[in-house]
Amino acid sequence: MLKEKKLPYKFWGKAMNTAVYIQNRCPTKALDNVTLFEAVSGRRPGVKHLRVFGSVCFCHVPSQLRSLLEDAAEKCIFVGYGKCERGYRVYNLQTNNVTTSRSVIFDENSLWDWDKQTVDSITIPMSSTPVKLRDITEIYPRCNRGIIEPENFTEASKDKAWQKAMEIEMEMIEKNETWELVDRPSDKPVIGVKWVYKTKLNLDGSIQKHKARLVVKGYAQKPGIDFNETFAPVARLDTIRTLIALAAQKG
Repeated sequence: MLKEKKLPYKFWGKAMNTAVYIQNRCPTKALDNVTLFEAVSGRRPGVKHLRVFGSVCFCHVPSQLRSLLEDAAEKCIFVGYGKCERGYRVYNLQTNNVTTSRSVIFDENSLWDWDKQTVDSITIPMSSTPVKLRDITEIYPRCNRGIIEPENFTEASKDKAWQKAMEIEMEMIEKNETWELVDRPSDKPVIGVKWVYKTKLNLDGSIQKHKARLVVKGYAQKPGIDFNETFAPVARLDTIRTLIALAAQKG
């Protein structure tokens, strides 16, 4: 695996982990052609996410971690799989760190030249153009327009506006029958909930309304314990076209 993509020997550990990951998803005669993954989890493993080890890939950089003019992706090397089947372990060629990402585009036919010299740093001269500074007295009036949203239920419960927003949210949950009261399972952990608060503004910057949402703490789930894979249900374009055609035909 290392020689196929001409990887340095420092990746032999990650190559071994990847080989075991794939081997656990291959049928074995010892289990009547059943994979080890299926023998443990009781379901067949997915293989659509498998990629060539050591391939050049491009990892998406979230917008909150980059400026508008910076690249939306970083060049990396694929070095394994995360705990979830949809997660990929990638080696960042700029930071020399290994991270897990789901938004990855692969170029499995390319090789990275590990003997290539690094790019020399470029010193950017400071601009001599004078910068116009604003008087601090012009900024003071705008400081009063700042919107402070509560971080938790304790803070929100002290404000009548947020209390009303939470009451509206609870009424909508009961009206839509979002919840169903069931017995607590003995073999599964129970996930908690939290309040999320957001202030909606008008075009002129004035407050339109206070919005409160009660959401589940999905981040509290642990991969491999609470779930094994994730997916987003997305309708195919052909299905949408078919439904539109049927709606037009039926009037």
